[in-house]
Amino acid sequence: MSIFTRMLGQPDIATIPYSPDSMEGLVARWVQWGASVKDEINPISDLTGENADKCQPNDVWFLAGCFGGAVHRKCTIPANKKLLVPVFNMWFTEHYEPPNLSKAHGFMKLNGKNIELDKVFTHKPFIVRGVWGNPVTSSILEHEMRVGGLWKLLDALPTGKHELFFRGDDGEGFYVEAMYQIDVLP
Repeated sequence: MSIFTRMLGQPDIATIPYSPDSMEGLVARWVQWGASVKDEINPISDLTGENADKCQPNDVWFLAGCFGGAVHRKCTIPANKKLLVPVFNMWFTEHYEPPNLSKAHGFMKLNGKNIELDKVFTHKPFIVRGVWGNPVTSSILEHEMRVGGLWKLLDALPTGKHELFFRGDDGEGFYVEAMYQIDVLP
């Protein structure tokens, strides 16, 4: 796709230097996903979950954190999809120093059970091509980015209702928190 299609709000897929199903590849794809939807209907900006299905890939379901503070969302997802959860993450362009994530911490509970988190950092930069009005790059121009943080790739949830809660922070006062009520349909 071209810069003109991104101006019209059509997402573009960038090449990433990671296997698309590795954790690094998934988190790079997640950042591209966040840049693929304009702010008004972006799942990261969404407070209720009504936009959770926007631009979802075919092989995994991306959940969204938020840009700070707490959100409570309800969403319906299809069965047989793994879920990528961004408990706490920070993305940055080539013009900025990598954030210090040494103090970052977080936790996640699925149906009341604690889930161990993974630390993921993309040491190799990847290209993000956003649509006009996206909250990730604020631009339709290409941006070389990296991302780091606490993530979890969950196996597909069984059909039915589930509660997912996560909270993460930078250790210096900035935090994100999300409560998801998820209905998995067959």
